[in-house]
Amino acid sequence: MRTRYLGVIGGLLAFVSLALPWWVMNTSSSILGTPVSVQTDLYLYQVELTSLGSTMTTSTNAWYCTAALILVVIGGMLGLAGSVITPPVRGQRAVLGLGGLIVLLSVIIFAAGLQNHISNDSLETGASLFSSSSYLYFGFWVALVAAIMMFVALTHWIDESMPPLPPSSPSIPST
Repeated sequence: MRTRYLGVIGGLLAFVSLALPWWVMNTSSSILGTPVSVQTDLYLYQVELTSLGSTMTTSTNAWYCTAALILVVIGGMLGLAGSVITPPVRGQRAVLGLGGLIVLLSVIIFAAGLQNHISNDSLETGASLFSSSSYLYFGFWVALVAAIMMFVALTHWIDESMPPLPPSSPSIPST
């Protein structure tokens, strides 16, 4: 059984994306004439606010963060399982594909949920998924790359349960 290295890398990248912020917003204002900038990093499990060299962390209870977190964990586990199961089992390819699909779904749910949350926010912050002060960050993109790598691993799949084709004999043209 050959290990599907692209699938393994995709599964591992899914877990790496959990340690990175998925969205960042930078805001600045003036307090008593002193400019103050605040950076907000949104992870799937917490929000981190950094200003004046200090950091405040709070947990997030946004439904789209929780859903994306659960889906990335499940998708990463399925991606790894579909890539390294020995001996090969029937449906192993489907497990890897399902892992990629679930990680891709987590990215979509996060982006759609965050955009909906921002657009319904009553504090007109001027933020969106992409603006001059806010943007999707490394965790989001690493999860997307993880899903793509799992799909690419499917395209390089060799079914080892099938016997190899016999070598072809060179054809001699008839005259």
